[in-house]
Amino acid sequence: MPPNSRRLIGTAGVVSRVQCNRYKLYFYKNNPMGYPEELERLEPPQLFDLQDDPSERFNIAEEYSAIVEEIEQMVGNHKSTVVPVDSELDKRIGQ
Repeated sequence: MPPNSRRLIGTAGVVSRVQCNRYKLYFYKNNPMGYPEELERLEPPQLFDLQDDPSERFNIAEEYSAIVEEIEQMVGNHKSTVVPVDSELDKRIGQ
């Protein structure tokens, strides 16, 4: 997969989903009312083919486990290179 077609999406330091070419892998349930405290981890993750299923209705993770593993490895590699930084917002509000 070309590197320019990968997007890691997260909240509060947690990678919640990854879009890789035509596929999107969810690690956490999409819950816009409760980020980040109410994130619900999906076990196993859910995979969708955005080209054939743009509404993300059909989880294909079981049939495409190799793609799931490839994306999980990419996320692991990413996490191993991330250097944590202090929150500028917390500094400003004195926490």
